[in-house]
Amino acid sequence: MINKKFSLVYSSQNLRVKEFLITEGLNASRNSFKDHELAQKMTRELESTAKMREQAILAEDCEYIVQCFKSFIKNVIETKLQVIKGRQKLKVMKGKFYALRFLLSFIFQSDSSESKKTLLDSLDSFIEFLKKNENASITAEVMDKINESLIIIHSNLSLILKDIEEKSYKDLEYPNLNQLFKIIKDYKYFNDNEVTTIRQSFLTCLSEARKANQKLEENLQGSDPPLPPNERQKYFEQLISSPKVIKELEKNFETNRKTALKTLKSVRISDDVTKVLGKVEETENKLIIINNDFRNSLYKMNFPLKLQKKILNFMNQKMEFLLDRIRLLKKILIDEDEEIKALWTRGRSEAIRKHTRFLMAQRYLKEGDLRASMEMLLLDCLNTVGKDKSPLFRKLDNLFAGVKMRDFLSHGSAILESIGGLLDSEDVPSEIVRISLELIEDADSLKAMSELFHKLKPLTTEDMEVIIKDTKTDEFTKMREQIKKCKEWKTYLHILPPN
Repeated sequence: MINKKFSLVYSSQNLRVKEFLITEGLNASRNSFKDHELAQKMTRELESTAKMREQAILAEDCEYIVQCFKSFIKNVIETKLQVIKGRQKLKVMKGKFYALRFLLSFIFQSDSSESKKTLLDSLDSFIEFLKKNENASITAEVMDKINESLIIIHSNLSLILKDIEEKSYKDLEYPNLNQLFKIIKDYKYFNDNEVTTIRQSFLTCLSEARKANQKLEENLQGSDPPLPPNERQKYFEQLISSPKVIKELEKNFETNRKTALKTLKSVRISDDVTKVLGKVEETENKLIIINNDFRNSLYKMNFPLKLQKKILNFMNQKMEFLLDRIRLLKKILIDEDEEIKALWTRGRSEAIRKHTRFLMAQRYLKEGDLRASMEMLLLDCLNTVGKDKSPLFRKLDNLFAGVKMRDFLSHGSAILESIGGLLDSEDVPSEIVRISLELIEDADSLKAMSELFHKLKPLTTEDMEVIIKDTKTDEFTKMREQIKKCKEWKTYLHILPPN
């Protein structure tokens, strides 16, 4: 769906393409015309198209022009105040009205009504006055003339814009989008009992953290020997802080009490769960943006198995979203075409793979629905993966510059579709297919990475990297091997919750 405010740009560009085609046709075949009536007909068509494009700027739905003028008038009033205070000269105001005169001339070029002519004349008169007095002293007489002129210009402009300002905006209410927003806003991932359990667990965690902080502080400030390693380690784990701060505490607890105490002072202390999770109805939203220190504590809490899995899925939704986008990408690119699906599933030779990719590129070129879906899904993947995946998107700067943006604009316009080949760079379809297939082939590694996170819940990206690189044989060995099948697995780590 094209935004209503963007329709003016679309209409103008569509007409420009039509002008271009007619002009090129006339120039290329002018000497070949034997039927001058046909040439005249094309010329009239060209003139009509040009006129339509000029009038498009005056379309009734150009309400944003009103905002532009309001902003301009506000700016002029501020300039006038600066003139009165002697901080700016009339030369500055003259420049602003030159700009307004130019803008109005462009907008009214195909409309010569009396009201618009009156407005332009009043502007010309005022600009001439400013030009004569731009270096003169600001006297009471000059200010009276400025105020009088501004009142006339504003009055004329208000009359012209009245119809636009009073226009109904019902077509801009987007009822379907508003309904979707309401559904999303009202959707509850956790039920009431689960929210109560989460908040109660946080309350317990905050209480234990305060007590642990107090015990450690008393030991550091007192003259007693340092707490035994096992006991202080228990308190360290109850603190709400980052692994980095905990390591700093461990390092200095016995050897440098002053530094350890200073580090301890930076640790969060609070008994108020509303400061962490907000009101009851805000719990889900607060969990999404929760501070990493509290996030780490969340992973340590003991929840019922079902709720624990649900929380981890909630915190890991960025990876889940990426996997879902890739699943849809595979569905429309491979699974929905029987021939491609068979070749992709059974084909092993490079020749078959190459032919399969060619068929995919052909589908991309010929099927508008598939083309739009692929481009949107790829952009979703890009927004999720981010710049850290630069090797995969190394051609991105010019890739989406070549995407058929006209398909989003034209919605089936025969004129724009007819010159599609001129607007596409030759390698865009194959490049989009290549990137899509790389993501699809990475999916199993991403699933293993997500599952490994759920099992071990590492607190940092570095911890996750160490776990994956571990060469020991255990129940997670197959997951590690699957992850390492993706050559660029490290570039996906930042998607996981520790970030």
